[in-house]
Amino acid sequence: MGVGDVSAREHIRGQTPTPPSDFSGTANRGLSLITLIVLSVLLFSNAFSNSLMLLMDRVNFLPAETSIFTFNPYVINEGSSAYWIYGEDGNNYYHFTYEEGREYLLMSKDQFCPGFKEDDVMTWCDARAKSISGDNE
Repeated sequence: MGVGDVSAREHIRGQTPTPPSDFSGTANRGLSLITLIVLSVLLFSNAFSNSLMLLMDRVNFLPAETSIFTFNPYVINEGSSAYWIYGEDGNNYYHFTYEEGREYLLMSKDQFCPGFKEDDVMTWCDARAKSISGDNE
């Protein structure tokens, strides 16, 4: 006999069936809510796409000033590697330079540059060279 058979026997004998424990329903609702929150964070932030980008190309990296949740790569290399060329977050613009020791350029979004184009590093003002090893120029 299964678990549901116990309630059926109680009902046949004229007894009121015992309701199932409320704890399991609460735990399932809590687990469902946590799952929904985690999926929402992954789908509605850049975390999922950034994770895939980092996993697919071992040479890829995220700038130290940003995070997997906030970095938005808006120009991606179209070759065999899937690394970012230009990216941004809430505070900065980033450009991958391909140069060892100064792997990316960083420019604050607070700066005003006449003729600025976010995907043309030649229009950036006061961009700072940064290294993935933490050294600055």
